Amino acid sequence: MQQGIGTLDEGKRIGVWTWYFENGQLQTERRWNNGKLIEIMSCYDGKGTVLDKGTLVNGTGTMLLYDSNGKLLETIVYKNGEIVK
Repeated sequence: MQQGIGTLDEGKRIGVWTWYFENGQLQTERRWNNGKLIEIMSCYDGKGTVLDKGTLVNGTGTMLLYDSNGKLLETIVYKNGEIVK
């Protein structure tokens, strides 16, 4: 699992976090508030092609995860910034 780069405040993600593929290409940028996912700002494949980022708005909706070839790996559902299990 890849690690995001961003700021922690008392162990909780805040502000904009970025994830990169192994080749250095930007994978996604996500905005967090007090450890809750608020917005998916961008989503790319390993060649920099823009991909569907899902429906997440104000912490509620879906986040789509892709591999570097742009193959959809998972759809994660969020409500109020937290994963719905």
